[in-house]
Amino acid sequence: MQGTSWRDVNDNGKNFDLKHLHPFSFQTTMNGSIVSISVAFSHHCFTDKKGNGQPLISGRYFCEARYQCSLNLPRLIQEHLVNGYIVPHFDKSSNEVYYYAAIHDYAVFFDLRPDANNPCGLMLFVTSAYERDQWGKDTMPKGKPVKFSYIGHLRLNGQTYLPRRK
Repeated sequence: MQGTSWRDVNDNGKNFDLKHLHPFSFQTTMNGSIVSISVAFSHHCFTDKKGNGQPLISGRYFCEARYQCSLNLPRLIQEHLVNGYIVPHFDKSSNEVYYYAAIHDYAVFFDLRPDANNPCGLMLFVTSAYERDQWGKDTMPKGKPVKFSYIGHLRLNGQTYLPRRK
């Protein structure tokens, strides 16, 4: 399985288990076919730049609030994300398409591509996830939500959904 198996974090004498953010796979049905989805997580799911916790990775610090929210992330992906709508977003600075989903008040940013290790599967890499607060809701990517299954079908066939530019 691709992705990082994160080690536990000790912050101010308290241990935080990161096993829930280890890579995993599950199966879902899309357009009548069973599809295997491999999931991996970036450290942005449990770190931030605020400097209030243990320094961890290249200018990022452990964030207990992000960690607490991430405990439900694997379940949210399997139960809500793949059965819901996502917003494709074209990032002009990197010339890449990534995806965003709001699940309740939780923002999940991810990349979705064919799984190189499984020709009938997808790789979902969560680049960041955090709780959306009131002041930050207007900064979320704009765009028309599209069914995850539609984007997944395109990605399985090596295609990319490019949102219309205004």
